[in-house]
Amino acid sequence: MDNNKRLISAYLIAPLVPSILIVFFDGIFSHENERHLSTVIMILFSLPLSYVFCLIGGWFVIYLLKCINYLYIWSLVASGFLLGAVAWYLIGYLLAYLFGYTKEILPATHEIMGGGVLGVTVALPFGLIAGIPWYRKQKN
Repeated sequence: MDNNKRLISAYLIAPLVPSILIVFFDGIFSHENERHLSTVIMILFSLPLSYVFCLIGGWFVIYLLKCINYLYIWSLVASGFLLGAVAWYLIGYLLAYLFGYTKEILPATHEIMGGGVLGVTVALPFGLIAGIPWYRKQKN
């Protein structure tokens, strides 16, 4: 498969991974029917946002890493963690504002870690599907 097809496949498939994990873990850890409704709502909410942040933020990250000649899986995953943490915080801040709640300006640790993990669950499959190398090959 050529690079453009792999990149398009990565943009189409990788944003699905967080929603798939939400369904998987909800099925394992949930025993109440009410939780399944909240999972459906989370999926309907997370899918469009995952694609938006992957297309806009992910494109910018890929472009930036290519420009500085640092596009590798590990740098993409680290960038995905940061992008996921920022996206999670911004979404939480926007929702708090829309529903009239107050939210601290500085994010809590669980917001950073939760968003970061979601960012990694998009960035790692993206890099693997797109065929991004793990490290720089040494020139002899």
